[in-house]
This record gives sequence, C-alpha cells and structure tokens, in this order.
Amino acid sequence: MKVYRLAAAGLALGLLTGCASLLERSYTTSEPHSSKFWESEAAATLRAENRQDMVNDLLILIGQHTETASLRLYNFPDEQTALEELEKAAQEVQQETPLGAYAVEYITYISQPQRSCFEADLQIGYRRTAEQMQTIVSASSVSALGDLLEAALDLSFVYEETAPLYSKKYGRPPIDPVVIVKYLLVGFLYGIPSEREIERRVQTDIALRWYLGLDLFDRVPDHSTVSQLRRRKPSFRKVFRRLFEEVVRQCIEKGLVSGRVVGTDSTHVKANASRASEELVEITEAPGVYWERLDDYEEEGLEELERRTGKRRKKRTKQLKRDNRRSHKRVSRTDPEAGHMKRPGKPEGPHYLAHQAVDSDFGIIVGQTVTAGDVNDSVPFLGLIEHIHENVVPIQTATADAAYDFPLAHRALGELGIDFFVRPQKTAARANTQFTRDDFRYDEGRDIYLCPREKELRLRRLARSASGLFWEYQADKRDCALCSLRGKCLRESDKRGARKVSVSYFAADRQRSLERRSSPEYREALKLRQVWCEGSFSAQKREHNLARVLRRGLEAAEDHCLLSATALNLKRMIKYAG
Repeated sequence: MKVYRLAAAGLALGLLTGCASLLERSYTTSEPHSSKFWESEAAATLRAENRQDMVNDLLILIGQHTETASLRLYNFPDEQTALEELEKAAQEVQQETPLGAYAVEYITYISQPQRSCFEADLQIGYRRTAEQMQTIVSASSVSALGDLLEAALDLSFVYEETAPLYSKKYGRPPIDPVVIVKYLLVGFLYGIPSEREIERRVQTDIALRWYLGLDLFDRVPDHSTVSQLRRRKPSFRKVFRRLFEEVVRQCIEKGLVSGRVVGTDSTHVKANASRASEELVEITEAPGVYWERLDDYEEEGLEELERRTGKRRKKRTKQLKRDNRRSHKRVSRTDPEAGHMKRPGKPEGPHYLAHQAVDSDFGIIVGQTVTAGDVNDSVPFLGLIEHIHENVVPIQTATADAAYDFPLAHRALGELGIDFFVRPQKTAARANTQFTRDDFRYDEGRDIYLCPREKELRLRRLARSASGLFWEYQADKRDCALCSLRGKCLRESDKRGARKVSVSYFAADRQRSLERRSSPEYREALKLRQVWCEGSFSAQKREHNLARVLRRGLEAAEDHCLLSATALNLKRMIKYAG
C-alpha cells in the first residue's frame, strides 16, 4: 500500500511539472528507526558519536579490564576524521585519566568501514592485573561519586516529603523525585550554576549518570521540567530544608559536630537583578525584630527603676505605640524581596545575605537562614542560635564578629547557658560634640554619672526603642546652662538643654562577657570563627554557587543557600568520616 501511494504521488508530481523522468525511478518505503540504539549490535560493541563518547566508552572497557572490543563511530564525515578523533581519545585516556595512566600499556585499533558507520576493533594492553586495578577503580571509576554519596546519604525521606505532590491516578508518569534532588545537588557539588547546564553535563558525564541512576541512553530530565516544578510547587522546597537537616544529623551521629564552639557570620549573595531596576520607594518602618521579646524585659526593668529611684510610672495597659515613621529605601522592580546593600568594602546593589552558623570541630554548617541584603546581621542571630541550641545540638560557646555585639544577645545567650565570645563593637561617637559617653565617669555607689566638670547626671527613666532598652541619666538644666564646656557637650539644636547619657539595660551582661576577651579560650574562639566561617564562605562562592542566585525571591534564595551549604557539608562529611 505504501509503495502504491508513493508511486501515485510521483505520477501526480510528474504530470504537474511535466517531468516524465520521475516516472522511471523506483521508490521504496523506509521503516521508522528503532527507539533502542544497540538493538542489533553485539554486547561487546560500543557506540560513539564524538570524542567524549569515545573517552567514556574506553573508560568503561578499562574499568572492566576488557582486552578486545568493537567501537562503532557514527556521524563522522570520513574515516580519517573518525580515526583521528579516536587517537586523541585514546591519548587522553592514557595520559589524563587516573585509571588509564595507572593500568593501560597501549590501545590499538583496526578500522573496518561499515555501511552507515566506521567500526574500530580495539585491542587494549594492561600493565596491571584485574586484582591490582580493583583498588584504583574503587577510587576513580565512573561509579566512584555515586558510591560515595549513596553510602553517605539516604534520600528515602524524599518520597515521604513529596508524596502529596503526586497523583497515583492521573497525569503522565512522573520523574522520580529522588532523581530531581540528586540532579540539583549535582549542580551545587560541581559548581554548575543553572539547571540548563546541569542537563548538558549529565548527558555526557557517565559518573553523574551513574549517580542519578540513569543508563547510558536514558533520557536526562529536562531543565525546564525541574525549573517549573520548583516554581509551580512551592511545597517542594521543604525537601531542601529536610535534606540540609538530614546531612547535619548524620554529621552529628558520626561525631563531626559537638557544639563546643559555633561561629556565626553572613556573606552577600548577588541577586538576579541590576541596579538599574531599583527605584526609591516610601515605606513604613516596621518594629524591631526583638520588639515582643523586649516587653518582658521592660516590665522587669520598671520594677528595678522603682527600687533604684522610688518612682515608677503606671503599668502600661495597652501596647506601646510602635515606630511608624516613614522612610525611603531602594527597591528592585525585578526582585523586590532583594535588599539594596551598601556597606564599606562590599559591592553595592540588590543582594541577599546568607547567615550561617558553623561548628568549629570540622567546619560543618549547622544553621542557615537568608535575609534581604539591607537587613542588619543582628536581626536573625538570636533566632538562629536558639533554634540550633534547642533542636540541633546544644551549644557551649557562640562566637561572632563585631556586627553581632548588641547587648540583648549577651543577656539572651547567658540565660541559655551559652558563653558569648564576640569581637567588641566600638562605641558610636555623639555627632557634632567633642565629649563622648566615655568621658563621663560612673559612680556605682551613688548610681550616678559625673561629667568632665564633676556635675551629676542622675537616673531619670527607662527608655524604649525598636532595638533595645536603655537607662537614661540626665544632668540638671541649670548646671548645663552655666557650664563653660557647654559647646563641647551639647549640640546647638539640643532642645533638652541638658546632657543625657544612655546606657543599655543589658550593659552588665555585656560587660561580664567582654571581661574574658583577653583569655586564651576567647581569642581561640574568635580565631576558629574566622577560619571556619569565612573559609566556608570562600569555598562555597568558589565551588558551590554561593556567589549569586539565578532565581528570584527570598524563598528561592534560601533554597539556593541551603543546597550550597548541603554540598559543602557532604564533602566534609565524606572527607572526615569516610
């Protein structure tokens, strides 16, 4: 029937064009190609379409200590080009791969042209026996990555976490969710920045195919499938948090995490947005993140104020009015959840901040959170440390740099029994005045401050702001009005007419912590923080995609940073625990 249809088509074409010679030709039908590449080829015959395929095939043969085999070369313009590529592949295997350099004496071949390809009969000579090769095969063969990661990480929990996302009755057969997680993890282990590039890499890398559980000719999951899954199924992201926690749990079980010293730091991660997309937006300033926490301390402080001064205002019956001032900030139209970062020595523009807590024994990252780039480092600090202390591993000592030296942290960590070793933050100077708070001397016996002219500043009240609680000591207006040093102590615009000194309600807790800053354990903790926190950020930015995020939004940025931290933890777990 097919022959008749083609003949009829040829007759019609010939009559329409006037070309009778078309009728003299014979037409045949062709069957569709088989979906299997090697259906008619022998078991010892491999197939290659480029030099990388040749290298992979040779490594398979060498890994099995095969001495003779056939290699069919497709898609080459002529025999000479095919053999030149095969020669280069053989040299690469013998000179640049650990397995080939260790075990192979020679690789020879004889070409036999076939109807649709060029076939090379390979002869491989070895300088090592199969038993001698076993050691290096286990460390450098195409299955090494898969063997190490499979032994180190059990991903069966992924099925439990993703079960509600899949239908058992409807839709096309899904991609195994474990394959998707491995697919993304491969990108962060090898520093491959995008799903599109991961797909290309997996297509030609046998080691990665082996780890994902894909055969040589199984189809690699399409990059758009993975991207759309992450975009359309936000609940899939809980898998990344669970994956990070699972790796940390295994590190604890293997003795790689003790909680003896946990360092905290943050680093900037470039958002997928340009400075040109930013615009000034008027916003209402939100209350401080520790606002609710300060309520309890305020009531406690008012009782102490009554004891020290004999005065106490009436108990507050309604919520203190929060700071509702309006201000302007730069917001990106492309990624509104990224924050405009402008810090000395840092790049300016839309960024996120990755906050990490690292155990100093072996550099395992035990806590991870992400904020916009314009958020102060102190904002997520207490929540991160408390979560680790209560849910991950008990912390004995927490250490951080000067950005985390805020008084509330010393009180909160002290109540948890955690030593806080932090680099002291310099006291902010009072603008447009010569005298700073350090010029005022505290008389503990009388609970007063004395100014440079020995005039008294007495405790007046307990002040509340978005960031903390403060004792306010204030001088007598009459003393300041007659003082010859008034110009060095007060600004011209100061409406109070008297100098005020504010002292944090938690100053005593901070002082107790900083009294130990000259001790060996204090200095050692600061050194460990610098080595492991900053060293981890350096490794992640260089090798594990932490330099920038491609997806937009705070949740996507957190997923990105979690996968980067998980990749580094996996490498360190395998390195130190085997």
